[in-house]
Amino acid sequence: MTTQKYTRKIAATPMPAQLERAAIVLRYGADFAATGRAAGLAEKVGDAMRHIENLAAHGFLGLRGLACHAEPLPERAGVALHLQSPSSLPPDLLVISTRIAVGLHNADPAGYARLLDALDGDAAQARALWSGVDFETAVAGVELHGAGNGPAQPFDPFWLGGAAGEVWQGERLEIPGCAKAMPGSDLEDALLLASAFGAFWPLGQDAEHELGDEEYFTDGDDLILADASFEAASLRAILTCLGVSLVPEPLGLER
Repeated sequence: MTTQKYTRKIAATPMPAQLERAAIVLRYGADFAATGRAAGLAEKVGDAMRHIENLAAHGFLGLRGLACHAEPLPERAGVALHLQSPSSLPPDLLVISTRIAVGLHNADPAGYARLLDALDGDAAQARALWSGVDFETAVAGVELHGAGNGPAQPFDPFWLGGAAGEVWQGERLEIPGCAKAMPGSDLEDALLLASAFGAFWPLGQDAEHELGDEEYFTDGDDLILADASFEAASLRAILTCLGVSLVPEPLGLER
């Protein structure tokens, strides 16, 4: 179950069947708006979304490119993240983008350590990206808006696929027969950084392993993910992007 910390502030809004444009709007409480941090946080959200743009360029979620733009709201009252693609936007992209935008407004001491590890100990870059914001007191609400064609359909902003699903975790997850799906260094970096920002893990769930600290390597014909915590649907989407047509359940799951 997603914690009330998120469910009471993130609205589940119906979305058009063919989504062409979307926006995720975080509205600040008056006290936090007065601190004047909206512009800096918008820049951090935009920087984090560059990793999703990189994944989209490789066909992640079936995308054929992605343009993201984050900006402060008038009077520093919050941050808006705008999404657009030459192809239609999959609803799962909104879920992942919401996780990133909310995560950068959510102070978690372990999160800074995860980001530092994902950046190979680059403390200066980690400090520049880390927000240190208390979501519960800073953010009054999160709105998701979509424009496109077709009838409005129910949308769950918390889980890929529109419903709560499995999580896959393990010290050594083995994907049998998928060694050829091993990502190149640039794509692996994008995956690890997106993971560190919480893209592939449901809001409000406790992960057994540090997000973004997983390791991809091969063993014979198998692809291995070490020290991994993923939403199952997210890992399926990653493996599909890496060229796996039929994604098997990994061996080595922690039950």
